[in-house]
Amino acid sequence: MLDYRRMLMEDFSLSPEIVLHCRAEIEARCSGLHRKGRTLHCLMRAGRGERSNAGDAACQSALQTLIQSADPGADYRIDRALNEACEAVIQTACKHIHNGDPM
Repeated sequence: MLDYRRMLMEDFSLSPEIVLHCRAEIEARCSGLHRKGRTLHCLMRAGRGERSNAGDAACQSALQTLIQSADPGADYRIDRALNEACEAVIQTACKHIHNGDPM
């Protein structure tokens, strides 16, 4: 399940709702189609900004559903961007905690 959840966070095209409802936002705000989680993080950043039309609302709803399904908050390793951004801190402050242990 961990691998599947990681794939959901890395490849937005695995979610038909994201592909359907976020196509315009991906093209306009996220410089086209990316993998490795960059597109989802771009959409999340865009969602924190203005919500100007119904397309944005549908995209944000699809994004929220995907994030709830993948649940990267349960294990930082699921989200590659979060993992890379926090790795140095985790290795320093949490080196006594083994992978998979609750923090």
